[in-house]
Order: sequence, then structure tokens, then C-alpha cells
Amino acid sequence: REIETKRFQEYSILTGRTENMNRIEKRMEELQQKNEKAFVTYMTAGLPDMEGTKALIKAQDEAGIDIIELGIPFSDPTADGPVIQDASYRSICKGTNVKGVFTAVEEVRKDCEVPIVFMMYYNTILYYGVEAFAKKCAETGVDGLIIPDLPKEEQFELAEALEHTENAPILIQLVAPVSADRIPMILEN
Repeated sequence: REIETKRFQEYSILTGRTENMNRIEKRMEELQQKNEKAFVTYMTAGLPDMEGTKALIKAQDEAGIDIIELGIPFSDPTADGPVIQDASYRSICKGTNVKGVFTAVEEVRKDCEVPIVFMMYYNTILYYGVEAFAKKCAETGVDGLIIPDLPKEEQFELAEALEHTENAPILIQLVAPVSADRIPMILEN
């Protein structure tokens, strides 16, 4: 942790930015200063179980992973391929739900600062409650959200909730090669 603190102090001196940056932005700035690429991993929450999920997050942090995408299992993961569909199914069968994942992230945050991005479907957020979800993400230390079934044109409610929540996660946009004319609009802000 002393090394990370020293790196952030050096980064702050170089960029002049120290406030209002979440862990993703800080990590990306650090990597940019060193002209390095980010090493991002994906794992499905709840596998092998919730204790194993927490242990894997901590192990990846200790190994130097830059960002972890944590998949929130969903019963109908139509935007995912067969491997993630199977992982979601197995995780749900073990009782994994978003409340349990929030608890796990909150526990991990006691001694782990690796940026965590939830990769999930919008129905889970709607069911939880959009404003309540944004607040819970901020409270537990979720740094980013990737929601593949939420197009830019439909993000207004979530974007507003995130905008009005202190320390809210970043809503990360996905851009597909077929997006062509939509790319400028997707990359706005």
C-alpha cells in the first residue's frame, strides 16, 4: 500500500488532478503516465462461491491486475456467449444475487483498492431501484458499470441517478464495430 500511495502522489504531481477521480481514472492515468496498457480481467460473481469470489478479487489485486470486471449473474444473459451464460447459471444456482455481491465488494474494500466494474443487465438495476442501486454502488465502492443491454438512447434514468450520487460509478459505454454513425453520440461525455 505504501508503494501505491507513493505512485498516486507522483501521479498527482504530474497531472495536477487529485480530487474527484475514482479508482478507474486513477489507474488509467497511472498507466498512461508509464505508457502501459491496462490488464483487465473478468469473473462471474459467486463462483466458486462468494468467499471464493472475494479471495479471487484480493488475489488478482495482489497479482497487479489493473481492473476487474465482475459479472453479476442474470437468469437470461442473452448478450453473453455460452461460457458466461453457463457461469451465470451455476452462480445463480448457488444463490448469488446482487445484494450478496454488494456485501462481498464492501468486505473486499476493507483492504483492496483494485478498480471493480460491474458487468450486468439493466433488469437487475430496475428491480433493485435505479436510485437505490446508484447509491449502493457508491457506498460499497463499485467504480464502473458496463450494461450491454442498455443503449445510449435509454440511459437517461440511470445517468441522472449516477449524476446525483456522490462517488457514483462511471457508466462505461460499449462501442461495436457496427456502431459506425452512432460512435460520436456514444462517446459523448
